[in-house]
Amino acid sequence: LLQQKFPKTPAFEADLEYEGFFSANQAFFPDPSQFAISFCAIASPQRFVSEVASRLPKLEHFKSFSDHHRYTKQDVEQIRLRAEELGTQTVITTDKDWFKVAPLFEGSQLRLVSLRQVYHLKAEFWDWLYAKLGRSVA
Repeated sequence: LLQQKFPKTPAFEADLEYEGFFSANQAFFPDPSQFAISFCAIASPQRFVSEVASRLPKLEHFKSFSDHHRYTKQDVEQIRLRAEELGTQTVITTDKDWFKVAPLFEGSQLRLVSLRQVYHLKAEFWDWLYAKLGRSVA
C-alpha cells in the first residue's frame, strides 16, 4: 500500500519477534495459572492480544483504545477496578503504551508489564542505509 502511494520511497520488511514480558527493564515471568489483564492503544491490536493470550491462558483483554490514545487517570482507574474484580495485580500492555502510561500507575498496587517487541530488519535495508551514508557494509 505504501509503495503505491509513495512509489519513489523505498519500503523494507522486518521480522517481528516477541522477547517476553518486562517490568521497566527487568524481565518478568507472570504465573500462567493466575489471571492477568491487558490493554493497548495500537492500530491493529489483534496480534498483540493473541500473542499475550498464547503465553497467559487466563488473560482478559480489557480494552483496545484508539491508536495514539492519551491515557488519563480515569483510564487507569477503570483498569485498576477490573484487575481488582479479577483478583490480579498483573496488567500487560505494549512497550509503546508502557512508556506513555507508566507515570499514571505510580503508587499503584498493580504491576504494569510490557510485552517486548523487537524488529529485525533485513539485509536489503542495511545495504540501502549504508549506501545512503556513503559507507560500505562492514
